[in-house]
Amino acid sequence: MRLKKNQSLPNSMKQPILILLFCLGLIPTLNAQYLEGTVSIGHTFGDRAAITGGVARIYPGTVYGLSANYFLDDYFSFEMMYQFQELRGTANSSFWQIDIDQQIRLNYVLVGGNRYLDLSDKAFLYSGLKFGVLNVSSASNNFRSITRFAVAVNGGFRYSITEKLALKTQLNLLLPIMDVGASIWWSPGEGTSVGVVSSTPFAQFGGSFGLIYRIFSN
Repeated sequence: MRLKKNQSLPNSMKQPILILLFCLGLIPTLNAQYLEGTVSIGHTFGDRAAITGGVARIYPGTVYGLSANYFLDDYFSFEMMYQFQELRGTANSSFWQIDIDQQIRLNYVLVGGNRYLDLSDKAFLYSGLKFGVLNVSSASNNFRSITRFAVAVNGGFRYSITEKLALKTQLNLLLPIMDVGASIWWSPGEGTSVGVVSSTPFAQFGGSFGLIYRIFSN
């Protein structure tokens, strides 16, 4: 996205970026053995949530990710990650008389830890738990962006190609947490919300493939 002169970033991007910058500010406080950066691409499956008088759905989509992983020792790491995807979101409600079908953007900023189990000197299994925020915005500016607390659980396998490079494959479960009565892309109007049945309106399950590069080691 190219910004015009004197044009600022959209509000939907400001909050995740500020949180990521705050997390990066923690770097000097970490006594890391080594630091790794990862770029990844993956896929998430669709899900649905009951809303007042109907149902809201998110559809499958491609997810792109960046992360910084600080190893405190050979078996535990502190990870900061960012994930972005644009996918289809729909909502239908006979009570609210809505029939919404639009492209939505999901931005996750998460921090947490990973625990590793070595299978050999090059192969590892790992699992992790992350906490952070999800920012949902419209690709066409049809609704105001909204930010909510989110939790993620992940597990995977990594294999070192060289001392600097490694590959990983990972399964992810992303869970946005919302208050009952909140709305995301299905608000029927300004100041009005369609109630949701659960405080976890939908879950995103998927997998990803990543390339890891070791930036430095002590």
